[in-house]
Amino acid sequence: SDDAPVIATSDDAVVSKLSAVEMGYYADPYLPLFVRRRQQRPPLINRGYFARVRCVERACWSFVRSSLARGNVPQIVFMGSGLDTTALRLKDDFPNEKIRIVECDLADNCARKAAVLQRAGNLLEKFGRARGDTPKGVFVSRDDYTLLSFDLRDNDARELLFHADAADRSADTIVIFECVLTYLPIEVANDILRWIASSFQSVAVLLYDPCGLEDAFGRVMKRNIERRGCSLPGALPGGVRAHKERLERCGFTSAAALSMLDAFHHVLTSQERTRADECERLDELEEFELLMRHYALAIGTNNERDLHDATVGLLL
Repeated sequence: SDDAPVIATSDDAVVSKLSAVEMGYYADPYLPLFVRRRQQRPPLINRGYFARVRCVERACWSFVRSSLARGNVPQIVFMGSGLDTTALRLKDDFPNEKIRIVECDLADNCARKAAVLQRAGNLLEKFGRARGDTPKGVFVSRDDYTLLSFDLRDNDARELLFHADAADRSADTIVIFECVLTYLPIEVANDILRWIASSFQSVAVLLYDPCGLEDAFGRVMKRNIERRGCSLPGALPGGVRAHKERLERCGFTSAAALSMLDAFHHVLTSQERTRADECERLDELEEFELLMRHYALAIGTNNERDLHDATVGLLL
């Protein structure tokens, strides 16, 4: 299908994350279950993925703590979730807390993920009991976890998120898009963001995407991605600031964005940066900095009173 190259990016991501894990950057016992063929990535890539994982994790964990502290049930929605393991690691860190997790992707990825989760026996028990009748498009349905498939590009299909009893509109929610919107036309991506801002009473959104692809380095980066068959119709022109402004235009009253280079120095702790140095030597520091300047981390919220400090505040 036309979506095959984009679906393949989820394989690429777990292979790269496992490479970083095996070099000692961070721990993730679940990645090996999802990787078909291990590949050692260069230090540049390992360090970039380490930063990406840590930033998404910091936002999710901070959001969960803040919501629990207010006596609420936090809800995390991973859009284009691929073979990501964040949900499993989150449950390990908050084993006794009620947290609702929803993962959404195209059917091929959902089928693969569901097969791994079911084969691994007790993994799904982390998410409570199995729920009864599952509507079409739902691959896994547990008390605290739903894995469902719909095409984000389709307005009506998106509503499955609520009709399948997967997500609760009134819950504190964070929606994660890790390298997803860049593969969708800009207007479609904006429409999805407006839909999120208006569908949940209290929501934060986190976006991780390439940025500033108009300069010489960005053009090479774009060509390399396109060579794998993935076009980037959603690559926002302009730098990091364009990502913040887009969130503000789409209904998020408060937003912030950083380049991943700034996030590496601002969101990661000095211990984590030292750890990266100790894992392996990075000779291509200039190239690393260039690459990290061409990725943006943006967070917005429509509820400044409760969610701002734990989400947008991380980037300020």
